[in-house]
Amino acid sequence: MGCLLDLKVFVTIFVIVIAVLSVVFVYKFNNKASVARQELNQERYSRMIAEENIEKNKAALQSLRAELARAKAKVKMTKGVLKQSVTVNKGLKERLETADLVRETLEQKIIELEEIATEDDMAEAVVDEVY
Repeated sequence: MGCLLDLKVFVTIFVIVIAVLSVVFVYKFNNKASVARQELNQERYSRMIAEENIEKNKAALQSLRAELARAKAKVKMTKGVLKQSVTVNKGLKERLETADLVRETLEQKIIELEEIATEDDMAEAVVDEVY
């Protein structure tokens, strides 16, 4: 009977040790699972933030592309205006050169006419003196 009692005590102690070890194992497993859950939630949150940032960046990129297209259109329009201005300036320069030639020609004719007028005045004076 003594052996049976010792066996019962041994089995009881063994069961208690197994129960304590089981509780410790479950506690550690629960902590690890909790940490893993938190890491998973953090990863999901990070991915969600990353996806939101990607969407914002896509929208910003689209806006920048539209702005670039508008800027290119303005540059093209400005180049057209510049080309037109260069053409107008060239035409005005040609007209100015023509006007300068006409002015020089007219000044030369005025000088010639003044010389002729002076000669005529002298001729009249001579004719007046003779008569």
